[in-house]
Amino acid sequence: MKINKTVWLLAGVLAVAACDNPVSGGEGQGAQTSEAASQTVASQAAAAEPQTVELKSRDGVLTIKTAGAFADKADDEALRPEGIKPEQLILLQHNESDNITVYAADFGKAKHEAADYFAKLKKALESNKDLKDLRVETLSEARMDYRFSQNDANGDFALNESCAALVAGGQVYGVCASSPEISTDALAAVLNDINVRVLAEEGAEAASAAAASEASASGAVSAAN
Repeated sequence: MKINKTVWLLAGVLAVAACDNPVSGGEGQGAQTSEAASQTVASQAAAAEPQTVELKSRDGVLTIKTAGAFADKADDEALRPEGIKPEQLILLQHNESDNITVYAADFGKAKHEAADYFAKLKKALESNKDLKDLRVETLSEARMDYRFSQNDANGDFALNESCAALVAGGQVYGVCASSPEISTDALAAVLNDINVRVLAEEGAEAASAAAASEASASGAVSAAN
């Protein structure tokens, strides 16, 4: 089992604190030692802090801002999630160091209002007895998050997973982060920042339509005069 990077960072800070005692030579030397230790801790923290990356779907609709070294695995059949058709899968990335897989799927046009869709999805999740420690949370009118653990056929622990169901522009999307080692809470953090481009486009189209209508009305008034 791999150790979380946060544990390594905490261990480094504790190690520095254990050595941060004034040696013989007076108060001034102790202060210098403390300052040097603080600089060392700051350097270690900066080096350990993961860089923010953007994971983009192949159709350019979804963008996930997260941290970690992810690589595109769209052609890796071993990592493809079960139950999702190849044409539905729009993103598949894997972080090897943390053993996290992130995927996104476009499930097509929504057949219900978002609230109805989320209610049906929640009911289906809660009725699935294979899901352990299920937590469901509606974050907005367009997003519902859920996380769970599930075992394999032998009852052994297999996978943690955190997902977001999104309804945007009349489309239904599912985005998930899974790992056999990382907790569901940590996986949820991976999906904190998801952007759906279609929302911005709808606003731009509405503004453009309004501007065109205003221009048309203005032209009609000018012609009348």
